Amino acid sequence: MKIDILKNFDTTNIPDEGYFDERSFCQIIFPKEEWLLNKSKSHLIIGSAGVDGIVFGLTPESPNVFAYYPIEDEWIDLNTKKENFIENWIKGELTV
Repeated sequence: MKIDILKNFDTTNIPDEGYFDERSFCQIIFPKEEWLLNKSKSHLIIGSAGVDGIVFGLTPESPNVFAYYPIEDEWIDLNTKKENFIENWIKGELTV
């Protein structure tokens, strides 16, 4: 991914190497080179829930992680800050 695309998004505390969750057998955070913008360029897609095409993304305006539900064509705020996302996922505090 080109660095200039990332300049609008605060990606601090998102591991560049991504994160694979052993419990769910899912790459919930993609490696940085796999991050991409959604079609409308409103969200930076950084990972996947591993089910139903649900992906995780960031917006320039919010410190929270969002989930995109393609069946509903809707982004939902997960109400968890990006720096707590992996920990909250591991604890089972996030559901999609």
